[in-house]
Amino acid sequence: MKFGQMSLPRLSDQADYIQLDICGLNAKESVDRYLAYKTNLPVILHGDWEKKGNSENNIGSRLVDYVDIINGLRQQTEIIGFTMHPTFRKKVPFEEFLFFCDELTKDTGVPVFIENRSNQKIWLSTPEEIIDFSHKHDMTIDLPQLFISCQFNEELFVETLKKIHWINVKELHMANIKRQAPRTFVARKVEDGELKIHNIISIFESVPYCTIEILGGVPTFDSQVEILKSYK
Repeated sequence: MKFGQMSLPRLSDQADYIQLDICGLNAKESVDRYLAYKTNLPVILHGDWEKKGNSENNIGSRLVDYVDIINGLRQQTEIIGFTMHPTFRKKVPFEEFLFFCDELTKDTGVPVFIENRSNQKIWLSTPEEIIDFSHKHDMTIDLPQLFISCQFNEELFVETLKKIHWINVKELHMANIKRQAPRTFVARKVEDGELKIHNIISIFESVPYCTIEILGGVPTFDSQVEILKSYK
């Protein structure tokens, strides 16, 4: 398992790749963001979602931008894959969303990893959907989002993990989750939350890429990598 760092101000020497946030960016902005790191690390691209006026529902109009972004970044580094957020159920039919994802891979050769969500208004937000889809397509599994989908039920969460077809899961979004009324925090350290990650890591340790989605700088990333390595 290789460990990836989110788009943070500084990169750790222990990072194997960068999860590059390209939400709302054009090709030049995406390349500039990567070049600012002064690195040759490969990237997993992280596409649009509800942020600063952008939306995952715009995938059709963003397809050309995504191709341009990939072509631009390819001149600088290797692109491992593209993690895509599914669309809202009432906005874009799921088959249409999948068509756009397939077109992106066809045009660029970059595999699309479709991420599970927890908002019931969005596709792939129930345990049943996620399990079924994992048998059909490359995915990114977000652990906190999956726990929310399981309604914070630990037994259902572990049962769902065991049923996922892990050979098709290419990226894992690693963080813990903690509820402190009235909020739920989904970017907690692996040792600080409701998920007993040391007990379940054997289920998903075959996933090739693990992006640590925990807020903090280089020391936080480094400590989390060391803890996860110690769990194996």
